[in-house]
Amino acid sequence: MNTNDNPNLMENLEKKDFIQSSEPIAEVPDNATLINTESEELIEQNIEQEELEETRVSKKEDNKQLLDSKEQEEHVIVDYEKLYESYDIKQLLEELEIIIKGDDVNSIKSKIGYIKVNFTKQVKAIKDKEQKEYIEKNGSIENIEYSTDKEETAFKELFAVYRAKKAEFDKSFEEQKLLNLAEKKAIIEDLKNLINNRETLKKTYDDFNILRSKWDEIGPVPQSELNDLWHQYNYCIEQFFDYVKINKELKELDLRKNLEQKIEIAEKVEKLLLEESFLVVAKELRSSIAYWKEIGPVPREKKQEIEDRFHIAIEKLSAKRKEHFEDTKQNEENNFNAKVALCEKVEELSELTYKNPKEWNEKTEQIFEIQKLWKSIGRANKLVNDEIWERFRKGIDKFFESKKDFFEGLKEVYVNNYNSKVNICVLAEGLKDNTNWKKTTEDLIRLQEDWKKIGPVDNKYSEKLWKRFRAACDVFFNNKSEYFKSINSIEKENYEKKLTLIKQLEEFQISEDNNSNLDQLKQIQNDWMNIGHIPIEHKDTLQSQFRSLINKHFDTLNASNKGSNESFYKMKMETLKETSSGQYKFNEEKVNISRKINTLKSDITLWENNIGFFVNSKGADKLIADFETKISKAKEELATLEDKLKILNKI
Repeated sequence: MNTNDNPNLMENLEKKDFIQSSEPIAEVPDNATLINTESEELIEQNIEQEELEETRVSKKEDNKQLLDSKEQEEHVIVDYEKLYESYDIKQLLEELEIIIKGDDVNSIKSKIGYIKVNFTKQVKAIKDKEQKEYIEKNGSIENIEYSTDKEETAFKELFAVYRAKKAEFDKSFEEQKLLNLAEKKAIIEDLKNLINNRETLKKTYDDFNILRSKWDEIGPVPQSELNDLWHQYNYCIEQFFDYVKINKELKELDLRKNLEQKIEIAEKVEKLLLEESFLVVAKELRSSIAYWKEIGPVPREKKQEIEDRFHIAIEKLSAKRKEHFEDTKQNEENNFNAKVALCEKVEELSELTYKNPKEWNEKTEQIFEIQKLWKSIGRANKLVNDEIWERFRKGIDKFFESKKDFFEGLKEVYVNNYNSKVNICVLAEGLKDNTNWKKTTEDLIRLQEDWKKIGPVDNKYSEKLWKRFRAACDVFFNNKSEYFKSINSIEKENYEKKLTLIKQLEEFQISEDNNSNLDQLKQIQNDWMNIGHIPIEHKDTLQSQFRSLINKHFDTLNASNKGSNESFYKMKMETLKETSSGQYKFNEEKVNISRKINTLKSDITLWENNIGFFVNSKGADKLIADFETKISKAKEELATLEDKLKILNKI
């Protein structure tokens, strides 16, 4: 039977060889008599056989129960994570109020975490939207009131109740650990005394099993006492087996089973080297270490080998984690430098003076782009992150304060512009039915130019006035278009020719002769260029369709060989899908890849459009080089992800 079946026996792994306790174990007296008669030897053999069978059954059931409980726990965590993502703010508050009323405060810890994350995310999204709308309307965030203030207050009150209950639970739990420690120390003393007793083998073995059962039933002990307590207990167990010499085969079977379980755990830890998420690695590693220490001793000749294998895997994970955090530190430094450059750009924009609303709106769009770029960069080191954010926020606030002051002085100008545009609308409506095509065209074009020179009006009238003016112009130019339709027959003929070429491209098949393929595509392009004008309303659509088809064929001709990697990934995904839980993981892989593709596309566009912000910054060359490296890596990753998504869609 396993000498350490209690799942609470060890909670942490010391990356050293097991150290036997310095506390002495009572020696067996030389004159101790365990087996006095032939009948007692027969009893001992029967006991040993019965205990062996009980051990096999018990150990199998214990291990199965432990694994089942862990799988069930992980399954529940995943379910609640997905569930709370679909809840709105009101539902999250209601759920929080319900679950904190329960008595088992420790079991709801993960639920509380998911509720808090989703509540914070939704509140932030609402605040960001309301803040943007408020700034667009008022020019700054002064005196802003958010619609989520009441819900945030309620959330904080409920969360305070949870924290109070958790603190009370933790205090009680630590007190119980001290009681558990005293009980386990008493059991160790009883085990030492058991070795020195003179009872029959059956009585001694029964007492031994009772003590082990009591040990397994006792809960966790303080962390500081854990290792020493475990070593003493394990040493007593080993001394007892040596003392009573119970069925060597039973002990060897127990050691072999322990070895099999430790090999399984070592393999699980080695697989973690392929895991990308360090949160998943940390969680699985803690679980594996705790389970490792629960298992107990293995055959002496295999002990060093399996422990070295386990420790080497942990060391590799530690090295990988160290490398990750070093990269994170460098990224945080790069992010800080990039954010300093953005602060300088915002401060530059906030110091300039703009003469008209167009300039203000153009610079406002730049500010919005800078804000998007800021959000995409990532966090700086926590020691400076708040400071750099405060600098950035002050620059933004100063810009919008200046913008607000400017637009306050535009009201009178808006009134004059409004009257001027109304007059132009009246003139255009008087010309809309005129059939003097040339002169009226010139007059309307002149009115359009006058319209552009006037300047803006209040937003609530701008669209209405423009539609009125545009409607009058459209009436005239539609009438003119109908009149001149008769001279458009040549353009229609050219239009049909280009449609024919597009059809050829759609039906074009790539052959094995690349030179022939290239010549045919070039000839189609030359034919396209030699065709004359087509109706203006079809020009952009046909040109876009033609270029898309041409590019598609050229991309096919120029595609690089990615067969080996794609075959490996396809085989991996097909294998995964055939497993019992594979369909869920397969679908999750598709969702994650699609989400990453969208994020990368957004980041690449944002970085490429805004890299110019760093041109005049301190250390501009390094910042631009960093962003160009980011863009290059992102594009490579995007191409790889898109290939993977294609493979998944075909499986």
